[in-house]
Amino acid sequence: MGALCAAIAIIAVVFPHAGELGLLGAVPMGLLAHRYRIRVLVTATVAAAAIGFLVVGVSGVGAVALCAYVGGLAGIVKRHNRGASTVIAASCVAGLVIGAVVIAALTVLNPLRELVFHTVAAAVNGAAAIMSRVPPLQPAARGLGWFYLEASGHWQWLVLGCAVAAIAGASVIGWWGISRVLERLGGVPDVHKLDVVGGTGPIQPVPVRLDEVRLRYPHTDYDALRPVSVDVRPAEHVAVTGANGAGKTTLMLILAGKEPTAGTVERLGAVGLGQLGGTAVIMQHPESQVLGSRVADDVVWGLPPGRCTDVDRLLREVGLDGFAERDTGGLSGGELQRLAVAAALARDPALLIADEVTSMVDQQGRDALLSVLSRLPDRHRTALVHITHYNDEADYADRTINLSHSPDNTAMVETAAAPVPTVAHGDQSHAPVLELAGVGHEYASGTPWAQAALRDVSFTVYEGDGLLIHGGNGSGKSTLAWVMAGLTVPTSGTCLVDGRPASDQVGAVALQFQAARLQLMRSRVDLEVAAAGGLSPDDHAGIAAALAAVGLDAELAKRPIDQLSGGQMRRVVLAGLLARSPRVLILDEPLAGLDAASRRGLVRLLADRRRDTGLSIVVISHDFAGLEELCPRTLRLRGGALKPAPSESRPTSPTAPRPIRRVRRPAVLLRPVPGRTAIHELWAGTKLLIAFGTSVLLALYPGWIAIGFVAALVVAGARVARIPRGALPSPPPWLWIMLAIGGITVASAGGGPQVQLGAISIGLGGLLEFLRLTALSVALLGMGALVTWTTNVAEIAPAVASLGRPLRRLRIPVDDWSVALALALRTFPMLIDEFRVLHAARLLRPKGKPATGSARLKRLAADVVDVVIAVITVTLRRADEMGDAITARGGTGQISATSAQPKRADWMALSIVSAVGMAAVTAALLLAA
Repeated sequence: MGALCAAIAIIAVVFPHAGELGLLGAVPMGLLAHRYRIRVLVTATVAAAAIGFLVVGVSGVGAVALCAYVGGLAGIVKRHNRGASTVIAASCVAGLVIGAVVIAALTVLNPLRELVFHTVAAAVNGAAAIMSRVPPLQPAARGLGWFYLEASGHWQWLVLGCAVAAIAGASVIGWWGISRVLERLGGVPDVHKLDVVGGTGPIQPVPVRLDEVRLRYPHTDYDALRPVSVDVRPAEHVAVTGANGAGKTTLMLILAGKEPTAGTVERLGAVGLGQLGGTAVIMQHPESQVLGSRVADDVVWGLPPGRCTDVDRLLREVGLDGFAERDTGGLSGGELQRLAVAAALARDPALLIADEVTSMVDQQGRDALLSVLSRLPDRHRTALVHITHYNDEADYADRTINLSHSPDNTAMVETAAAPVPTVAHGDQSHAPVLELAGVGHEYASGTPWAQAALRDVSFTVYEGDGLLIHGGNGSGKSTLAWVMAGLTVPTSGTCLVDGRPASDQVGAVALQFQAARLQLMRSRVDLEVAAAGGLSPDDHAGIAAALAAVGLDAELAKRPIDQLSGGQMRRVVLAGLLARSPRVLILDEPLAGLDAASRRGLVRLLADRRRDTGLSIVVISHDFAGLEELCPRTLRLRGGALKPAPSESRPTSPTAPRPIRRVRRPAVLLRPVPGRTAIHELWAGTKLLIAFGTSVLLALYPGWIAIGFVAALVVAGARVARIPRGALPSPPPWLWIMLAIGGITVASAGGGPQVQLGAISIGLGGLLEFLRLTALSVALLGMGALVTWTTNVAEIAPAVASLGRPLRRLRIPVDDWSVALALALRTFPMLIDEFRVLHAARLLRPKGKPATGSARLKRLAADVVDVVIAVITVTLRRADEMGDAITARGGTGQISATSAQPKRADWMALSIVSAVGMAAVTAALLLAA
């Protein structure tokens, strides 16, 4: 939740025209305050504020603090069953307190106060001067000038009044949003699986025997696991198979220590979940169970402090030799799962449970992972319980436990050899719908982090076509899907839908994302289908027909979205997409996590739809078994390029491949520029201290000398660190427009010094103050950027823990803060990616316009709540999954494989910066005197 609040706050700071969005950051904080103690809220706030400071400086800390206050107040009031009147009263009191604190700070920081007030005065006077040139606006101009003159003479009251009004307004808005969010979140199920298992005595999870064990979850009227009797012996490899809903994961939970509803579980000792020599669990979603930002850190994450671990040996055993210093965010799905195995082996487990660990991994990753798992019983004398849908994976086991009702394997998925690529342009007797010519795409183009995703991709999709595009993880499949849907404009080449650029007609091509939950925005099935399909919510017949088209009963229409299974969610998404009668339907990994029966049903449904309606279907997948009926044509992506297909007579491309847009360098957050310079090698704590010290310096002495000192420090640091110019993001056009408007406005105020241009005298006083304030902000942003460009995020949380060590004497939970910060830094990039998917899902929806202003306002409010609910729901699921990962590791412990401390170079850097900083302060004081 801290990472989510930080992400929203940063967006609000970076995009001033989206400042109101910052209040949405109060929602996750309000949820924490409503559900947990204030200590949890404070911990999340510290983590979010640290991320905000790293990305956008002090303004990020202020934005996070406002979100934490507004959300915390609303959540606490809601938890105590109080109403809006309590919120208003408390916010007024808080506004007075905060206003008093701001007044005290501005009194102490007199130079900064004068700079801000002079800049504001120049802006007001400049606006009044511009308005006075329009006769009807002259009275308003005089009134504006008089009001600010009077108010600035009593600035303490002005600050106090603004603080009360701002805090009260923000609190009321936050209360409104959090109240509606909490109402909707009541139906969101808890996907947290693993429980912390107590126990005394020695740890010995195997041998274990389950006798007539069954389990029923709370608030349900059926058994998730029907009575079953199984046993697991030491150093044994057991496969657990069965259809979706057969209880495979539930059996895993019982083996991991969950108490069954009925039956007996016999062990010789404690389960020891996550403990040394106990039970280790590896789960389905690799990105959520990897907790470290660096590979070596993840291996030791959660181990008891002081335990020595041969990280290199473990990585070598799982096929990740040389990966210790790699960023976990750049690993493929198979590599992440093998890393999870290494982290499990660091605990020398007697029992290892792998729950469908290959379902999100390509064939190459599956083979490598299975090779590692199959050797564990013999090499480590570890009992392995492998839950799987695949027949060939079960064949590795010593024996198989089938939880399906039938004795055969009809619920199991058969693997198949990779299909041979066919022609890229298909049957030309039908009209072309989708045409790609020389398409290439590069992420972060023009920056040090540039990565080519697609290279010279050309093919054509015809009406009624069925095309499978397959390839391994990282081959560019999802990027290609986004290009075809018009959501991503390629850096070269063209993608046309019916002869027009796909990016100009987003929605003509329907796209189902791999994560179906990110595409579901409404609270109920009928509302979701209506919104996605462009239907009226009152069109019950149309909604029922859309559900029937994907094999869902009309009775499902009133069911809450979060009470659906994964397969049902995918079909609801399909129902909304197909209701719009798209020209092309693109499915991204539609079979991931489905058993054989579910796969067959989905493929048959889509094949019938393609045959009956002429719908063109493109399937993007690394899993190709059973897709022959749906996709008779196949293309293969490897390294972003199409693998050569059999020769054919290729039709003339609609246009020659060419760049279709000017490449703008994006803002890349919290990623260091590759390098091994002296600045890179400094301890992260040293760089954090320098960044904090320069912020304090500019707050106390915001003059040109101090600003020049910080700017020189940033430039010198960037030169030493060899930061290329491409690391700077391209300024958006609106930024230049805002600066120009601000500059013209303050220049209109006049003031000394005067510049003579012929017969015209121009006062530069206001403009110089505006430029000084702008330069101060740029210097602070530059310092933060320099820290993030030269520091691996994995080093930040341990550095904060070391710097905060003296605070432990005051019983301040520094260790909890550092763990929360480490997890927030790990999840921050994932949340940014999920924001991107949610935004894309909104773009794909019909763009209906309500007839009246009130209807538009009501629609906007509903849309905002829907998006917030979707974001919070996804974040809650991610938090539950990461909570399970922490539980599976036995709780928190080590968070870093190295204990970095300041070295001689760090003390030298601090001494030099301090000396030069003192010289700058002395010069500023002498100049002022």
